[in-house]
Amino acid sequence: MTSAPKPNADWESVEREYRAGVLSVREIAKAAGVSHVAVLKKARREGWPARARMYAPPTARALKAPAAFDRTDLVLGARRDASERGVVNEVLFGLNTSMILEAYGWPAIIRIETEYQVERGRIDILAFHEDGTGTIIECKAARSARDVLPAIGQVMSYGLQIAQRGLFKSVRLAIASRAGGEQLRPLRPVFEKCGIEPVFCGTLSR
Repeated sequence: MTSAPKPNADWESVEREYRAGVLSVREIAKAAGVSHVAVLKKARREGWPARARMYAPPTARALKAPAAFDRTDLVLGARRDASERGVVNEVLFGLNTSMILEAYGWPAIIRIETEYQVERGRIDILAFHEDGTGTIIECKAARSARDVLPAIGQVMSYGLQIAQRGLFKSVRLAIASRAGGEQLRPLRPVFEKCGIEPVFCGTLSR
């Protein structure tokens, strides 16, 4: 006796859940009655955007910042990876634990995408907030103002491209780096004029 064939999957719902980035691919596939491999193949074939990576590095742990601190001196992680990927991971950790949201007064996040493709480049982190606004975060392993300076034009370019897509009511810009408040002091007037938030990724101990 042969089993009845499975009904066709509701691929519109699958795509919607996939793009939302809340459920895992396996959870989406199970609800649709298909394999997770089938979902991944369809996503790749039809060019669905990269999945949101809502995670914290397994070796990272939150550290409390001093009672009074400069927002550019926000402390995120206990273990420091010197690479740009390390900065990305620490920012994701700070977003998922709400440390960055509380320090900067940003709204709650409903979705995060990494390596978000735009016409000219890829945005390191694109956050979707519950109030309809978005945040573009460009991550650099730079430790000095001179090394951070080129990222200003880059993140502003991303902001213009995202604004043209009409994804958000408004877009805030941020640059995350290893350069702290003192190193970035010369750039503060530039950041303020361009509407860019500097986010410091580092540790309490040097």
